[in-house]
Amino acid sequence: MQVLIIDEKTDRRDRTMMASLERNIFATATANLAVGEEALTRLPVDVLVASADAFGDALGDLLGLAEERNTSLTTVLWSQNVGWDMDTLAEAFPTLCAVLGTEVTPELAIRIGLSGAQTAMTQQFQPTSARAPFPVPEPRGRDLSLPSAAELLARSAA
Repeated sequence: MQVLIIDEKTDRRDRTMMASLERNIFATATANLAVGEEALTRLPVDVLVASADAFGDALGDLLGLAEERNTSLTTVLWSQNVGWDMDTLAEAFPTLCAVLGTEVTPELAIRIGLSGAQTAMTQQFQPTSARAPFPVPEPRGRDLSLPSAAELLARSAA
């Protein structure tokens, strides 16, 4: 599993990377959007943790590139406008797992991202039979239909 962290705040970026590494998950971190985009094109990223506030309009391009590379990606964003970002980005980017306030700890952001990635991986590799119940076979050789009320009355009168 691979985590990519794109955040302009050095302390939060470093703590996020450490939280990932403590769970034995390989992490790449940068403050530069161009470096982040290059990492997305070269690395098999499973979890993207980024700051929504730092990149403005370029955020949509970044998320689009990330989803194009991995449709089962899990994305977690930090934002000062949680409600607005969730409302505007959730429909456009299905891999968006959470938009968190800037006061949320990096450790929690990583836990949310990893749980989303594990759920996506479980669903991706789950056998088809486990996703949907088996169809009920049609009965063979016997008529299991119930008699109508008229047939029951005719039988009881005879």
